[in-house]
Amino acid sequence: MIEVVFGESSGGAIKIAKKYKNSSQPAASAIGFIGKQPTKEEYEEFQLDIAEMRKGEPIGGDSSEVVCLPFMFDIGDIKEPVCSDLRKEIICRMYSAADGEFKDSDFYSVFEEYKNELGKLKNFAESGAEFRIWYSDAPYSMCGFYFVCDFLKNYKCKISAIKMPLYVTEYFKNTHRITSWGEVDPSKFYKFLPFEKELSDAEINYISEVWNKLREENNPLRVLISGIVVGADENFYDDIIRKEIIKLQPEFSIGKLIGKILNKYSFGIGDFWYASRIKKMIENGELKLINDKEDYFYGHIVQTVIKN
Repeated sequence: MIEVVFGESSGGAIKIAKKYKNSSQPAASAIGFIGKQPTKEEYEEFQLDIAEMRKGEPIGGDSSEVVCLPFMFDIGDIKEPVCSDLRKEIICRMYSAADGEFKDSDFYSVFEEYKNELGKLKNFAESGAEFRIWYSDAPYSMCGFYFVCDFLKNYKCKISAIKMPLYVTEYFKNTHRITSWGEVDPSKFYKFLPFEKELSDAEINYISEVWNKLREENNPLRVLISGIVVGADENFYDDIIRKEIIKLQPEFSIGKLIGKILNKYSFGIGDFWYASRIKKMIENGELKLINDKEDYFYGHIVQTVIKN
């Protein structure tokens, strides 16, 4: 079974999950604490919780049977071929928006690895392999799911999919929402196997049609509204950013603003997109940069601009 995912952290997690082995090591050889020292009973309970967290099962196969396609299909032009220089430049701009020290040349070698992953997908399809797609409501993941269904439809391969549930109860019995398979511990992927659903030819063809309509529209963004991926303008999330700016004004760090947004809104949008839009607001005079002594963009201090 070939696993397909759409984020690098997801790819790393599922590679471990393929042949996961329970650890025989103690749950924690050293534990730090802040405040009051825990009692012996509390310490032992914590050790049991950690041990339970580590328990798991493999999902089968090995790490070579994982294809990771982190092409950010929710952003930018999707009419051009996926391995085009245009797609490379789009992803590179997103990385550089969040990291001022990011070098284009560093990413170009990484993009070659992305292209190799697409080649693996093609080779597996030509060999008649079976595929299992792991996706979520995050726009980049939904678009990746659409892309892969369109890519594989003519190979007549067996395709199944596992969509991340809206809410997950894990570890210390906390229920929370996650938008990326990279947030799931490798030991727990097996718990999602009952959600696997085989896709019929009719479903694959329908998804392919949806993807090609999105390609024809070719909006700057793809977003999720009421469970449906639709095209949108690049300023779609700007009002969310402005809403949080109002709460932080008059001045604040860019990192603090982005952190507030990510903690509050589970849109499955990367910090790099918010960083790129904040840069645009600075360029347009909506925000003013007042301290850029920190090399890292997130450490820069900005303030709102009051227009008369």
